[in-house]
Amino acid sequence: SLSYSSSLWALDLNEAYQRALNYDATWQANQTRYLVEQRNLGIAKGAVLPTVSVNAMLNKQYQDIDQNNALDFGTGQSVSFLEDETTNRQVAITVKQPLFRIDVWEKYKQVEISTELAQVNLQRQKQSLLLDVAQSYFDLLRQQSLQQLNQQEKQVLLQQYKMMQAKFKQGFVAKMEVSEAQAQYQSASAKQVASAVQVQLAKEKLEQLIGTIDSPLKDLSDSFNFQPPMPNDVAAWVSLADRNNLELNQNRLNYKVALQQIKIDQADYYPQLEAVASSAWVKQTPENIISSNGRNDKIGLELNWTPYTGTRSAITEKSRVAAQAAEQDIEATTRRVRTEVKRAYLQVASAQSQLQAYQTAMESAQLVANASQASYQEGLKTMVDVLLAQRNAFAAEQDYLNAKYDYLLN
Repeated sequence: SLSYSSSLWALDLNEAYQRALNYDATWQANQTRYLVEQRNLGIAKGAVLPTVSVNAMLNKQYQDIDQNNALDFGTGQSVSFLEDETTNRQVAITVKQPLFRIDVWEKYKQVEISTELAQVNLQRQKQSLLLDVAQSYFDLLRQQSLQQLNQQEKQVLLQQYKMMQAKFKQGFVAKMEVSEAQAQYQSASAKQVASAVQVQLAKEKLEQLIGTIDSPLKDLSDSFNFQPPMPNDVAAWVSLADRNNLELNQNRLNYKVALQQIKIDQADYYPQLEAVASSAWVKQTPENIISSNGRNDKIGLELNWTPYTGTRSAITEKSRVAAQAAEQDIEATTRRVRTEVKRAYLQVASAQSQLQAYQTAMESAQLVANASQASYQEGLKTMVDVLLAQRNAFAAEQDYLNAKYDYLLN
């Protein structure tokens, strides 16, 4: 189980994640892209709604009129059908309502799938952010713990070095033992500098996700212990991944989108039927006997059909190939995800024996270091033996510390 040392002012993992949701610029951009995808559904819905258009026209027409074409109706005055200068005004409103549009309906269904795909993508990006925060959080804890361990080692070796210097001045030890103690101390000092750099790098990586860290992190408590996978059955985890793995679900939706694209391309084979209604107002000045001034209303149906185009079959075949590739992506991702699940399961399941082995090695190495120190006091071992035993003890403790954080991340 995961437990933390109690501290009211320390930053825990959950708070770090909540801060990342509000701070990380990449996550904010991903949320905005998701909102853009959501708008596409509204655009697709609009394609099945009526379309209203308004047209207005104003023009002047000039032409030479042959007065010999004028007619005399017995009144003694000739009447012309045309004028040499006329002004035409027209305003029209047209309403179109799709009645049978297979292409529009299939596109709408594709957008519905794409919207679901965008939601899965957002969930996957959120999951990735959570994993990044956890990895950065535990990596900073790891590096801080290693820094503390290196500091302890440095202090112990410094004491050994000072002790050997004092004994050398008194003539009790050889120069070689002093040089060995100094070399070990200098090596520990170099490790301390390197660990400080690693701590700073790990802190900056976490701050990129959550902002400035102005409080210490909550460390693992002494009650930390191993917990096996629940359920403790690799087949159950593989089955869970088959159903819920976000990358796998993403590929499945990509396949559905590709299949829907085939239906959209095939929709071009069908006719398109729309109801059309229009109302127009016409005014021509000056009027003549063929002027059609006034209101003109129309209502009816429009049928459009293109039985053949040279590129239609090629476009449809291209969509079929794309769908086949998307289906192959599902199979490839399924195999990879199952392998990753089995690997992660085995790593977690074997962590208990690894932790126990490292803990036993750490305790044994510490006993050897203590015994070497006692044997040195009795003149049975050299300082080189003592330093080697101490170095092994600190190395074993470092291995155990790394194993704990590796288990958490697995």
